[in-house]
Amino acid sequence: WLRYLGLVFGNTTYAIATVLAAYMAGLGLGSYFLGGLADKWTRPLRVYGLLEIGIGVYGILTPMIVAGLTSVYVSFAQGATSNSTLLLIVRLSLCFLLLFIPTFFMGATLPILARFYIRRSAAIGTTTARLYGLNTMGAVIGTMLAGFWLMPVCGVQATLAIAVSANIGVGVMAWLLSAGTRPLDATPVDENDADLPLPAGGTTGLRSPAANAFIRRLPIAMLLSGATAMIYEVGWSRTLAAVLDSSTYAFTLMLATFLLGIGLGSVIYKRRLANRAPTVSEWGWLQVVIVVFVLAGLPLFSKIDLISARFYALTVGSVPLLNVMRFVLCSSIMLVPALCFGALFPVSVALYTRDYHKIGRGVGTLYLFSTGGNILGSLAAGFILIPTVGIFHSLQAGVMIGTGVAIWALVAARWQRSTAGFRRLVPAAVAAGMMIVGLCLTRGGWDAHEIVGGYHVRPQATVGKAIIDLKAKAYDRDIIFYREGLNSIVSVGQTGNSTFLKINGKTDASTGIDMRTQVLAGHLPMLLHPAPKRSLVIGFGSGTTFGATLAYPENKGDCAEIEPAVIEAAPYFERINRLAYKNTAQARVILNDGRNHLLTEPGKYDVIVSEPSNPWMAGVSYLFTVENYEMVRRRLNADGIFCQWLHSYTISPADFKMILASVQHVFPHVTLWKSQGGDNLIIAAAKPIVMDLDRIAAEFESNEILREDMGQFEITGPGGLLSFFQLGEKDVWNYVRGSVLNTDDKLLLEYNAPKALYEQITSTVIIKSLNKHRTEKMPAVRSSRANWLAQPDILTQLGLVYLGTAGKNDRQLAGTYFKKAIAADKNYVPAHIGMGRYLYDSNNAGQAVKHFEAVVRAVPDHADANAYAGVANWKLGKGKRAIAFINKAIELEPQKTRYHQWRGQMLEKSKLYAAAAGSYKKARELADFRIDFYIAEARCRRQADETDTAAEILETLRQTHRSNTSIYKELRKIYEETGQFTDAVAAFEDFVKANPYRYQSWIALVQLYEASGDGRRAEWARRRGRRTHSFFDELLMVAQIKQEKKNKDDVEKS
Repeated sequence: WLRYLGLVFGNTTYAIATVLAAYMAGLGLGSYFLGGLADKWTRPLRVYGLLEIGIGVYGILTPMIVAGLTSVYVSFAQGATSNSTLLLIVRLSLCFLLLFIPTFFMGATLPILARFYIRRSAAIGTTTARLYGLNTMGAVIGTMLAGFWLMPVCGVQATLAIAVSANIGVGVMAWLLSAGTRPLDATPVDENDADLPLPAGGTTGLRSPAANAFIRRLPIAMLLSGATAMIYEVGWSRTLAAVLDSSTYAFTLMLATFLLGIGLGSVIYKRRLANRAPTVSEWGWLQVVIVVFVLAGLPLFSKIDLISARFYALTVGSVPLLNVMRFVLCSSIMLVPALCFGALFPVSVALYTRDYHKIGRGVGTLYLFSTGGNILGSLAAGFILIPTVGIFHSLQAGVMIGTGVAIWALVAARWQRSTAGFRRLVPAAVAAGMMIVGLCLTRGGWDAHEIVGGYHVRPQATVGKAIIDLKAKAYDRDIIFYREGLNSIVSVGQTGNSTFLKINGKTDASTGIDMRTQVLAGHLPMLLHPAPKRSLVIGFGSGTTFGATLAYPENKGDCAEIEPAVIEAAPYFERINRLAYKNTAQARVILNDGRNHLLTEPGKYDVIVSEPSNPWMAGVSYLFTVENYEMVRRRLNADGIFCQWLHSYTISPADFKMILASVQHVFPHVTLWKSQGGDNLIIAAAKPIVMDLDRIAAEFESNEILREDMGQFEITGPGGLLSFFQLGEKDVWNYVRGSVLNTDDKLLLEYNAPKALYEQITSTVIIKSLNKHRTEKMPAVRSSRANWLAQPDILTQLGLVYLGTAGKNDRQLAGTYFKKAIAADKNYVPAHIGMGRYLYDSNNAGQAVKHFEAVVRAVPDHADANAYAGVANWKLGKGKRAIAFINKAIELEPQKTRYHQWRGQMLEKSKLYAAAAGSYKKARELADFRIDFYIAEARCRRQADETDTAAEILETLRQTHRSNTSIYKELRKIYEETGQFTDAVAAFEDFVKANPYRYQSWIALVQLYEASGDGRRAEWARRRGRRTHSFFDELLMVAQIKQEKKNKDDVEKS
């Protein structure tokens, strides 16, 4: 049912919470109303059978009911804002309509069975524990079967059919068994009886008024307990998704672990209930144990990511063994609290229910309040606590609520006895004290570096490395944004010149290696469409792709993003997304599941780009199904273009082919384009895809943003785009022939992708297979020029892109294209410059200079020719000539960042430090942000004796880059040379706070303390440093010897 409803209402937190709320409400209401009536029934087993049959019959009708509700929902959703109050009410109403009958029946099954089995008051606790435990253990079996076998192998419809068969079979069996049993006595229910509960289990002792008052209010206590249970569960699952795994298997294990604990707790506690009646004190102490273990588990979360990576090495990447290890990790957090929650329900029933004649009403009432608490807890955790105070403090809030309930119970329990004075409050004081101590010990919260480390995503990289080294690498990255959002944990980190976005520890976008894919995914489909007026991007990421689609003034763009925290992180990527996250007349960011937006959006698009996260993450695979692509096609205009990002790393060749086949099954015209590394772009359309070179060339000519975006990858015209073409329509058809499809019913990708996550050679295998099937070297092209592929500009543009990849084979291919371009037109200047660059990169600077200087002679004012002539001459050792050329280039085009960078490098190597510093300063002013330019300027200013300016640059820089090693190395040199040891010590004290795991930093701090004469602090730093390396003292000795030698050399030089 959740799968079906997710396809209708979407997979946002709002939608999922709505479905779960309706589901649990039905359970609670059914338990209460039918449970109260069950006490009057003489054949409860027959009613139970009828309910099970009713659930099964309703299951048969589910697909038809969902289809009917879908049209109703879409009609409402098209006129409402995403996640608006009206739409939330509509969702809740429709979910309630769909789920009320079966969940109402389900909720009634426990109190009805209790009515049938419990024939004496002494058995209330034990039998309830047995029934509740077995019922929950059945849920564990169902969860594991569905998550690990039925859904992956059989699909959703077959799994539903199996569940329907089981329900009807159980119902028929119960009906038949009922015929062989004698009717029970009907007991009239007196509502006033519940006001005077007596001890259960046959106890003859009387409870005090305080204890009886607590028992009368036990439903309220259960409501609070149910709320804390869901706060814990939501917090645990959200955190474990970030530090353990985000796949469907991980979520199945988390749920199964929690349910297993509840079931075992109930069954285990049955033995205690068989020997004696429960007390209010027991109820309170169960809450105390939950609180203690929740608090004890808080520090473990930050360790799980590294532990899971270590498990990878132990299991040699075996997925079944890894799942066993993950279950162990989940159990270390959840199991004991879940055991206590499992014991609480039968204890509560035994306390609350006077005698077995009213067991149905007792079970129903407590179940209603417990599920009501579950609803309140899940909603409070998901929508209020976690977005407001974070997961860690949300769990602490649950602890405080649980402690409050425990104290209430313990205080009430102590009033049963004649004990007077302070002794009455001892248990409550102990509970409160434990909570206070626990909260104090865990007050600091988690370190974001350890929560978003992402070791579990690529555990192969951790094999053979010490924990301390892995931590040191993680802390080398500054986390500048961290948000525990509605759906995921989102962070932004920076290291060097690169800024990257992580979702649950997995990098989803960056300003580094991902840039080419992000840019191409936006521009390529926009350029292939003849005249795009409206576009949609699914998945915001850094916003680069969405920003690229907005580079076309005539286009109005939408972007569907499921996680609001991703949009909050967007300002950190302003320089590449160009403020695309701000809603304007041209741009609209929609907080919704991309597929749900396609379902409810009334209009059509010219271009749709789907750029979600990797499909091994739970729920993402629905964006790669045949039904999703059918929806995409319906939302495209007749000449629309669809672009699907697809990776070839950490995915099996069969799954890669399956995704391509699923697109090709819907769209008659499909081509495949490569991007960066293992990134690929599927381009699909209902009409033939033809690349209009004239239109694209005109767009390059008129569109400055397009030139700027593409220029960073050496794409200067339509010819450059041709280099990314991988497979044509015929080749795609041949490649996917015989492949299975990924569908909503059989969501194979959801279950296959996590298994391939740890494969290391998949990309190589896939690329070889693609190359084997490649017969079409170029896409279908329209051009006004005859023999367009022989034109020098096209050939040169192709060569430049291949040159820019820096791959050996691509470089050779680039040289071939440049030769062809020169042969086509020996006077074509860009081809000669390209040829010179090819020769230079091939370590043939002598021949490269000839090409560059020939262009300079022919076109003296060609800036690039002068600049490259300078670089090539420098490599040949002709410094003065090189600097003269680069100066000329800067004179011609003073806004080119790389010219100033090259000039700075030449001047620095010529020991003209002041001039070099000026060049680096100009380069950093022109660049968006390059930390290496700042450091280079500071380095040159230090060497030019401008130490104050150098220190000021670095001190300012380290405020935003607290973990950058290069900054501190240069800063140390400045302060040591000027004798400012106090400032040096202050800087490195900050450095070891930012990254306390690098032994090199502690060595530096020891040396600085000793140089400043602070032996006590030096010894402290030495002790701390020993934690980072087992041979720290030896490494320190080597560093000190080197330092002494350096000092001696400096003295001799001076």
